[in-house]
Amino acid sequence: MLLINKQLLKLGKNSWGWIIAIVVTKLIILLSFMVVVSAVSRLIGSFVGEGSADIGSQILIALVSAVIGLVGNLILGEVKFKCTANIRIRLRHNIYQKMLDLEMDYLVKMGTSRAVTASIDGIEALEKYFSEYLPDLIYCFIAPFILFARIYPYSAYAAWVLLVLSITVVPANAVFKKLMAMLRKDYWDTFDKLNEYFLESLEGMTTLKLMNRDAERAENLKTRSFNYYHMIVKTMRVSFYSTILTQTFIYGGILWSTFILIGNCSKGLIALSTAFYALMLAFTFFRPVQDLINTGHTALNGVAAANNIFTFLDLTPARAPVDASLPEAEDKDGIVLDNVVFSYDGERNAVDGVSVRVPRGKTVALVGQSGCGKSTLVNLVMHFNDCASGRISLEGKDLRSITQEDLRKRISLVPQSTYIFSGTVEDNLRIVDKSLTRERMLEVLKDVHLEDLIGKDGLATDVGEGGSKLSGGQKQKIGIARALLADADYIVFDEATSNVDAASEEDIWNCIHALSNTKTLLIISHRLSTVRNADTIYVMREGKVAESGGHDKLIALDGIYAQLVREQDILENYGRRAV
Repeated sequence: MLLINKQLLKLGKNSWGWIIAIVVTKLIILLSFMVVVSAVSRLIGSFVGEGSADIGSQILIALVSAVIGLVGNLILGEVKFKCTANIRIRLRHNIYQKMLDLEMDYLVKMGTSRAVTASIDGIEALEKYFSEYLPDLIYCFIAPFILFARIYPYSAYAAWVLLVLSITVVPANAVFKKLMAMLRKDYWDTFDKLNEYFLESLEGMTTLKLMNRDAERAENLKTRSFNYYHMIVKTMRVSFYSTILTQTFIYGGILWSTFILIGNCSKGLIALSTAFYALMLAFTFFRPVQDLINTGHTALNGVAAANNIFTFLDLTPARAPVDASLPEAEDKDGIVLDNVVFSYDGERNAVDGVSVRVPRGKTVALVGQSGCGKSTLVNLVMHFNDCASGRISLEGKDLRSITQEDLRKRISLVPQSTYIFSGTVEDNLRIVDKSLTRERMLEVLKDVHLEDLIGKDGLATDVGEGGSKLSGGQKQKIGIARALLADADYIVFDEATSNVDAASEEDIWNCIHALSNTKTLLIISHRLSTVRNADTIYVMREGKVAESGGHDKLIALDGIYAQLVREQDILENYGRRAV
């Protein structure tokens, strides 16, 4: 069973030059070995009186050929490295580009741990497929016939025995390859689940300790690790049986050909030096096949890993591709959602016929209970997803006609939780634009009330791994600073204060209110008291817009919004009395 995967061959098309170079180098090493053996056999012939070869020249030929073989092996290692490096860079670039293309949606479709497994462990497994298995496969179709042609003049019988057995051993291993292929799929599934569980355990370690479930989690992790261990053992057992079969063919063939050659030599049909030459080539005859079978086990790993990688690369964004031919909308004032429908599962609409206007220069708020569709609308406005029906336009242009790059320049998002990269405050701000001046960054940090954070170290202040040295409020303020530095006309705040303390929340809302004088804002907030000054408030319920208007109008209406305000006032008053 030859492991030829069309998708993999297409993926590795830029590496074929390196693959051919590996094959050529291996052939040069083989030919140099054959020359060394030929020179040594002539020397033996001279010593036993079978010829009068020049000893000095034969020794020189053997030494030069040996050096060529040694250099060839060094070059082989370098060429294999270049091949794997080329594959590694290309695959990781493709995976990262796919992540960028899918944006937020890939987390839902595949999950972080699976993407990590595909981009790290999967690629490591695939390297062997391209740098070892494919070259060995090509080499295996060439080398045995070269050796056959050299042995045939001395013993046609031995040559045919070796060739037939070397050809037979590959399909004989096909049974084991099929078993290995099935096991490899289970192996990678088990490995993925173990990785996912381990990563999740690390991320949730604090919660596990607080809930006193860390010991139980460790026990579960141990069980999953043993499952993975048993899967490895099963794979190795099949590999062991395959090796026994292979070695039986190989050493059986060598032993058979040895008896034939010794018999011919004893009968005087061939000289001793010739028998030595043929025997040495016979020992080499099965090396290409043996290498192919050994790398075949690794290749199975690579093909199984490739399924994960292709599953990821085949994912399509949940949004329509850019179509510049779409006609402009009549309403060109700001962001307009017209009768928008969206469903995550194709059955229940998370957003059902929603129409919302965010006029340029105004502040619009979306409110409602959890699960009413507010954040889904944000994902649609940011074009992380595309609506099933209806239309979303930005100043008259359909979002589907705007590239992601251009859209990001026009609309910035401050999410519920801002991700902070390891490094300094400056590093995290320059993500927006590498050409930002220090003066501009310091000015924005002042606007978001982060002067106390930068202190004596200024922009060089270390934020720690993942922002571990920052509070939740400071992280969110950096998120707002990024939005300001991006200088987008529209800024969306998706529950930007849901994970911060009271003092930071007040600071953040002061920043947001100040921004309302110069930017167009779309605010999603659970704190109704903070959006009372919005020009328009849309109240959502079960994926629909239930009410809309200004604060005073909605209070006078005495509907859902008024009820939510009263309930929240009661909770806040209760909280103040408790303090």
